[in-house]
Amino acid sequence: MANPLALSGLASGVDTATLVEQLMAIERRPLLRLQDQQSKTETRGKVLADLAARLSTLKSKLASLAEGTTLNAKSVSTDVAPGTPAPATITAGPSAANGTFKLWVDQLATATTSQSNQAIGQAVVTNVPLAQAGFGLKPTTGTFTINGTTFTIDENTVLSDGVDAVGANTILAKINHAGIGVTASIVNDSDGRPNKLKLTSATTIQLGSGADTSNFLTAAKLLAAPNVPVGGNQTVTSTGNLGVAQVSEPLVNARLSGLSSAPGSFKINGVTITYDPTVDSLNTLISRINASAAGVTAAYDSVTDRLRLTNNATGSQAITVAAVSPAPGSGNFLEAVGFVNSSGAPIAQTTSGQSAIYRIDSVAGGAPQHSTSNTIADVVPGVTITLKAVSATPVTVTVAQDTATTVNAIRDFVSTYNSTMAFLRQQTVYDITTKTGGPFTGDATLRGIEVSLKNMLTSPADGLSGTVTKLADLGLTFGVVGSAVGTTNDLVLDETKLTDALKNNPFAVREVFGSLTQTTTLAPGGTGSLVSISGNPTARQSGTYAITTRADGTIEAVFTPTGGQPQPKVTGTITANGVNTTLIPGVTLRAGATLVDGTHTITTTVATKGVAYKGADYLAVLTDPQGTLAKRKTEIDSQVQSYKDRVEEMERRLAAREEQLTKKFAAMEKALAKLKNDQNALVQALAGLQASR
Repeated sequence: MANPLALSGLASGVDTATLVEQLMAIERRPLLRLQDQQSKTETRGKVLADLAARLSTLKSKLASLAEGTTLNAKSVSTDVAPGTPAPATITAGPSAANGTFKLWVDQLATATTSQSNQAIGQAVVTNVPLAQAGFGLKPTTGTFTINGTTFTIDENTVLSDGVDAVGANTILAKINHAGIGVTASIVNDSDGRPNKLKLTSATTIQLGSGADTSNFLTAAKLLAAPNVPVGGNQTVTSTGNLGVAQVSEPLVNARLSGLSSAPGSFKINGVTITYDPTVDSLNTLISRINASAAGVTAAYDSVTDRLRLTNNATGSQAITVAAVSPAPGSGNFLEAVGFVNSSGAPIAQTTSGQSAIYRIDSVAGGAPQHSTSNTIADVVPGVTITLKAVSATPVTVTVAQDTATTVNAIRDFVSTYNSTMAFLRQQTVYDITTKTGGPFTGDATLRGIEVSLKNMLTSPADGLSGTVTKLADLGLTFGVVGSAVGTTNDLVLDETKLTDALKNNPFAVREVFGSLTQTTTLAPGGTGSLVSISGNPTARQSGTYAITTRADGTIEAVFTPTGGQPQPKVTGTITANGVNTTLIPGVTLRAGATLVDGTHTITTTVATKGVAYKGADYLAVLTDPQGTLAKRKTEIDSQVQSYKDRVEEMERRLAAREEQLTKKFAAMEKALAKLKNDQNALVQALAGLQASR
């Protein structure tokens, strides 16, 4: 049957598209209501996720306050004048006692070092082109300058041909016959080999120019060398050996004297290091040593051309090296670098490390104390001393309460608490004036969070007695209604009162926030597999665990909090003489040699529990991945998905309906047009009949 609205519209001249849109607007109303419900539910999900994140941050700050590190922070000061290097750096943990002591540093601990007994690279070859002579840095062609005179070298220039006549393409000939009053010569290195370049002049020798295009002076280690007066002359000598090991080339090409090309291995402090001379370079091998468990740091000294090993630990511990080649005469790396001789006996130059020596007036009456390390912990309880320099003059060290750090941490917690609770109220409040509410208006669970936290923050810590038992005693209150210091909603910190408490009774501050006394015992007479337990549950809640063990290794636990109802059962496994650490987090359960069917009772009692622990534990239940808020978020996500599915189905049906209406109204419009044409034809025919009469 035709829609009256459609017929009316078509009759009045409204086009099909407009008419369909008008009808579809009516039919889309349920969809719009459904989309609005979806949007509101999605908003609830986002708000819940935001709230969970805020509460998780608040939990972290409470957990930090429960720890002595924050609440009992210590400061350390010395009488070392500002700007003067201190002989030691000193830190104090929360367990350190406030007070002063004097420190003398008589000797620093050093590490044992062992290095090649000679230069490991071959000496420079004087009569081959410079680029092939064995320089650590290959000289390049171009120009260099001495005393303002420019010298040119090319790819065929050598250091010396033994004659160095006028016009010869050698460094010595070029310099010695330049007429600049400078004499060049090849001199011996510390190992007695001709391996350095020396310049001599009656006047100061000026090296280099900004116009130089060759790096020869740098490669010859002359550019940075000083002028040294000798016998009335000035001399400049290479600062290091010219011919050295090629550390980036494979070992077989590294210019190491007498190195076998066979693969091999060696031990450092009992740790085996393997190498392939055709593949590994000296740099690669150094990296391999440093990454190993040998406990040493290897390094190449480019000035002396030696390999050095340094113990990572200070003290007199020796460095042991030994070749473990696969066959006699092969893999002789240690011999090639001067650590052992051909018989494998150690020949390296070794300097034994020494222990640190220090004195503290409050320790053993100020008698000298020894340490293999420069870091000394707990000789003064709770204090860590890192020795830096010898000092005959004592340093006076003062350990005091670091009130600023603690106050800042508590101030930060107060700010986080207030902003989090303001956000929570915003989501649950109903504005009578605007008649609008937040996404969770009237939600009892969310409204209960603020109430519960406020009760915890205003109640005494569990099990404490005396004059300081709650946060209000430390200057944290919710103010007085109508007062200038705050409202009943916002937590207010009296920093003066808190600072006084920290100075006068820091232990009490620590107890109010983070006291925790907990005992956990395995009741005697159990019939199951357990023989002992250790530790305390991380849940920090008094109650009993009913434990069931079975001969197949299955183990179960049901916790019943004091005054509460049994919680869901958890299960795990245990082996004979084995342990389980997951059934009751924080507690290690140990089984006997035989697994049997039976039961046990474990009782845990929390005698004292600080306010920060209580708040953190409460928030942990809310924000845990399997906690209250996570479950609510899962429910909301499920609702959102349901709305999405319904919206998609409704949109599909509406699209089909719109297509159907469009076709139907197009047909109706066509039929009406035909009727109108027929009507016009009939009118014309009648008019013709009347005219013919």
